[in-house]
Amino acid sequence: MFTPATAQQADDTVSLSFWHPYTDERQVALEALVAEFNAAHQGEISVQAVSFTNSGLLYDQMLLQLQNPLSLPNVILAWPYEVAVFDLADAMVDLAAYTDAPYPQGTNLLTSQLLGIPDRAYYPAFIVNIDALHSMEVDNPPTTLDELQMLACQFRQAGGWSGGKFGVAWGYQFPLDAEVWLGLLSSQPERLFTDTTLQLNTPTAYQTIQSLLDAQAAGCMTPVTLSTDAIVPFAEGRALFYLGSSSSVDLVRQTIAATFATPFEIGVYPLWGDAVVTYGPVLSMVNHDDNTNAAAWTFIDWWQQPAQHQRWLTTTNTPPIPANWNTLPLPAWAGYDVARLQIRFTLQQLLAGTLSIEDGLADLQANMDQIFNDFAKETD
Repeated sequence: MFTPATAQQADDTVSLSFWHPYTDERQVALEALVAEFNAAHQGEISVQAVSFTNSGLLYDQMLLQLQNPLSLPNVILAWPYEVAVFDLADAMVDLAAYTDAPYPQGTNLLTSQLLGIPDRAYYPAFIVNIDALHSMEVDNPPTTLDELQMLACQFRQAGGWSGGKFGVAWGYQFPLDAEVWLGLLSSQPERLFTDTTLQLNTPTAYQTIQSLLDAQAAGCMTPVTLSTDAIVPFAEGRALFYLGSSSSVDLVRQTIAATFATPFEIGVYPLWGDAVVTYGPVLSMVNHDDNTNAAAWTFIDWWQQPAQHQRWLTTTNTPPIPANWNTLPLPAWAGYDVARLQIRFTLQQLLAGTLSIEDGLADLQANMDQIFNDFAKETD
């Protein structure tokens, strides 16, 4: 068992270190919540929040400390796939020992370990220029790819929302983000997430790629590397739709307001289907001694209570996922970061026409299976 040393004050107060990636307003809000917890648990538990300014630096520091575990934290706020990587060194606590609540977003499907409690949840968002849609005498946003393509081409033929002021208009730009494509596949009959892989060589995946190629050939869609690359063209009225993360909604609104004296109205929807893919960071516990772990769980449990958690969601501009949504949370896969890079590369090749859909999806599936096998945690 991986058991690094931990600190305890002379007055028997358990000292905890909480590593997080935030700066500016979010750091201030987080530290205020930590101070509130410390005041409520004075003489028992004291939490010190440590900012690493971004998730990449936090991840790198965790990997360094796992190689030489002199001062590992007690609680971290990280992406589930990152926590699963840390757990390959048996460094993380299975939180199922403390709660019976199911949290698929923080669960390793292969080992059934609960590696994290969701801190926030996002979804692949479908943002629509409602004013432009109404000007086309359409009341409701599309609910299928065929409808999306039709309206995208109609928008392009009309010259976009800004009348060509900012340049060429498209119906929409398609980001090569894995989460956006997974969102489009959430309605496929085949199970998207299994214990050991992502199922991507499916009829739904084939139809989705073909539809994107058709829209691209008609000039109604153009691919972009990242969803954030599509924000400015959408805000300029050069695209009817924006496909990206729900975490970008506030930035989209700000960009629109900076572009037009009278901002156009937007509608925010999940990508269609019977289930909505969700993802986001989790609170996880690094393994120390039993007493320290119990104190760390007290902090995590306090953080997720509605009184605290709702304030944190408000600070981070994260609307809660409606309770009536059928969600499909991304699990805690150690290989997911590598997998999504492979998905991006394959989508780039498919939309560039350098691979047939059949060969591209077959190769992608083989790579998915291999990646998740390579990163699988050995179990007894």
